[in-house]
Amino acid sequence: MIATNVIVLAPAAVFCVMTGQYTPIIVSIAFSGVYWWILLHTLRALAEKRRARKALMSATQN
Repeated sequence: MIATNVIVLAPAAVFCVMTGQYTPIIVSIAFSGVYWWILLHTLRALAEKRRARKALMSATQN
């Protein structure tokens, strides 16, 4: 997670310092936040699906 943020944000930060334009870093932070929000919800959905499958298998074996 941190490595991806560094890969995404470091070039934008360097560009901002070199040019004095700070819009790219703001956009990069926003996209990074959206990316992690989507990833978090996807992982939660997959975990819920796995729990439901495990519960179903447990119920059918008893």
